[in-house]
Order: sequence, then structure tokens, then C-alpha cells
Amino acid sequence: MPVRLENPLEIPELVDHTLSFLDANSDFRACALVSRTWVYPAQRRIFSDVRIAGNRDFVRLQVKSLLEAVRRSPHLADFVLSISVVDLEYIDLVDFRTLGTVPFTSLVSLEIVSHHTERPTQAVLTIQRLLRIPSLTSAVILCSFASRDHFLRIWDECSRNIRYLSYPAICYFSGSPPHPGKMDHALPGYPLEERIKLEALAENNREAFFDSWLDDPGCPFDASGLKAYKFQRRSNQLCGALADSRHTIEVISIGPLIEPEIMTLKDFTRLVQLDITWGPGTHWEGVDFVFNAIRTIEPEHRHSLAVLRFDITQGSLKLERWMMAEIAGQICMLSADLTDGFPGLRVVEISIDPETPALVGPDGFDSYFEALGGEIEVQWNFDPSKREPWYKKLV
Repeated sequence: MPVRLENPLEIPELVDHTLSFLDANSDFRACALVSRTWVYPAQRRIFSDVRIAGNRDFVRLQVKSLLEAVRRSPHLADFVLSISVVDLEYIDLVDFRTLGTVPFTSLVSLEIVSHHTERPTQAVLTIQRLLRIPSLTSAVILCSFASRDHFLRIWDECSRNIRYLSYPAICYFSGSPPHPGKMDHALPGYPLEERIKLEALAENNREAFFDSWLDDPGCPFDASGLKAYKFQRRSNQLCGALADSRHTIEVISIGPLIEPEIMTLKDFTRLVQLDITWGPGTHWEGVDFVFNAIRTIEPEHRHSLAVLRFDITQGSLKLERWMMAEIAGQICMLSADLTDGFPGLRVVEISIDPETPALVGPDGFDSYFEALGGEIEVQWNFDPSKREPWYKKLV
């Protein structure tokens, strides 16, 4: 009896391997037409990362299309791993509330951004419902609310698997400004042993309200044992509930830096990785400030620093040779003295504009790092979208 050979195009492992070489949704849509075996793997990639962004009309079309697709094929909701809403104001409120009723059983990452107080306040229950999805591990809520109570209530009964949390850049509250002290809300208290232990926390322009929230019994999170911490400008002084983290934090991300800042890292005793992002309009005098901050790490704690990451893709100033020479020179000085320097430094990653690759190579920026020898690896990244998250250790 002749042996029936399986069509290679029908072997799931080969299908997944083939699709792993593609990026564009248009490619995945074409793959879904190859055969029935290709449909689900292609759909899984199309719907895994839902990013809702653009002008008002396009955003509303995106949401309606997503809701219609899930209505026709409910299994698509299981493929959604990440949802990012870049501007909540542009979404029709009824559609957003409908989105909150979709059973995204595999959702691990949620980002909601809003620049006004009206829409987040109207959508509190929907945001709360999305934050309650059990599989959720990452929550980025960059919204302004009409009252502190609205902000507090979105976290009521949130997923206990949340490990990464990001604060708003600015939070507008009606009435008197937020101040330290006990929160005036009616939410149940969370004993310390029942709080959700955060591993990574990102703060933007820290306000006293958020410090007092982390200390309040009504906060569901425990930030005392953080592994990664991100701050932007003058937020590097740990206090209150964050004070204990200075002995556990291994990854710090600073920025986007807008102007030269006087910063200190002396409170951190176990740093392994430091991530610096220059923001739009950055003055390159900020290079000195950054490296001066690195030198504030106490000598007895410097041996653990192994990775420096620089993201220069957001800077409005064109990256020129003298700028890279300055960065390279500062890095060489950091590693030169094994006594007062940083003997554990092993990797330097630099993300630069995609139009700059011609300057990388033996005759380009690489030549500036020759003084490092072979002990420190210099890695170049020209695609910001494929850069590892700031809180992920490279070593």
C-alpha cells in the first residue's frame, strides 16, 4: 500500500516557521488564502497586536472593523495579546464600551492614552473591565481623570497578574490639587501580603498623589521589590513605598530627556542595566549630565553594571560624528579605570535613526569604540520597533 506523504504546506510547525519571517499584516492576509491550515496561524499574527491610532475617522473605522470581525468570528478575540489605544477621545464611546465586553481571554498588555479628562471619566467602567482580565500582565494607563476617585476605581479587582505598571505624565483632578495623605475613597483596603507585587514601574513627572497612593491601604500594588524602574526628569529620588526598591532594582530607564538634568543614582545598589533615551529637542550638553549621573553610583556598587543602552532616535538634532565621539569617549572613560570605573560593563547598545547606518562600520562610528577592545560589545539598532522593552535585561 503506497505511503501517503504529508504536504509540507499543511504541517503546522512549518507554517509557523514560514510566517515568522513576515511582518506586515498584508502578508499575513495573503497567507490566510493559501489553505485552511494557514488561516488560524495567519489570523493569530494579524490580531495579536491591536494598535488603534490615527486621525478621528480612521480610529473609529479601526474600532468598528475590529468589533465586526470579532462578532463574525468570535475565536479572533482569543488571538489578541496586546491592545493599544493611542487617543481615547477619538473612539466613539458606545463602541469603546462594546470593546470592553469582548472576552479577550489571552490579553497580556493594555495601553490607554488620553489627553483630556472627559472621555476617561466617561469610560471608567470599561477601563476597569479591561484591567480585570485575568491574563493581563502589563498596564499602561496614561489618562487624566476628572477626580481622584475615578482613577482609584479603575484598579478595583484588577488582574492579579499585573507586573508592569505605568503612571500618567500628568493627572488633572477637579477641585483641590492632590496632596500626600490618606486617600478619601471608599475602596476596600488591601493588606500588604495580599497586594500585587510589581516587577516594573514607569513614572512620568511624579506627583505627590501617586506616592501617597502607593502608600495607601486602598492601593492594590506592592512596589517595594521592583526589578525595573523608569522615570522622566527629577523623579529619581525614591521615597515612601518605593524606598525599599533601591536594593532590588536592577534595571533603570531614564527619559525621554528634554533638557540637561542633574540626577543621582547613588541610592541604587544592584544596577545591572541603564537605559537612556534622548527626547525631542534634547540639547547635547545633556550627555555630560547623563554620564555624571552614572558616576554617582557608589564605587562598591559599580561592579554589577553590565549594560548601557542609548536611544537617540527621538532627538530632533541630527546625529553627527562629534556627538557619537562624545558618547564613545565617555563610555571609554567609564571602563578604563578598573578601580574606580565599571569593570563589569559588557554591552553597549545604541539605537539610532534608520538613515544613519552608513556611518556605522570600520570607517564610521565603530572606530570611536576601538579603545574598548574586545571586552565590551557594541550593538547597533536601526529599527526602534524591534528594540527590546526597557525593562528587559539584555544579560
